[in-house]
Amino acid sequence: MLAAFILRPSRGPRSATPSSVAFAPTDHDGRWTVHYDHETVRPVRAMDNPDVTVSGMASDLYMWAWNRLDRDAVTIDGDISVIDNWRETIHVRRG
Repeated sequence: MLAAFILRPSRGPRSATPSSVAFAPTDHDGRWTVHYDHETVRPVRAMDNPDVTVSGMASDLYMWAWNRLDRDAVTIDGDISVIDNWRETIHVRRG
């Protein structure tokens, strides 16, 4: 579900330099990495050489990805500046 919504231009993360965030749920075997820059967003269903990994319960990761939970609700390992950029550029809007 994250991959479907994050591809929309008005919602996905943006960065002047190529960045990547991996999502590693602790209660599920799946792993996802979102690669992005100033023009494109490319989700991959695997751990794919991320700049930073965010782990926690799947429901917490989903809420965190959309800025609905604080940073303390998940475990972050890697480049914090990528996390800061993610949180500044992700936009959730209705409609």
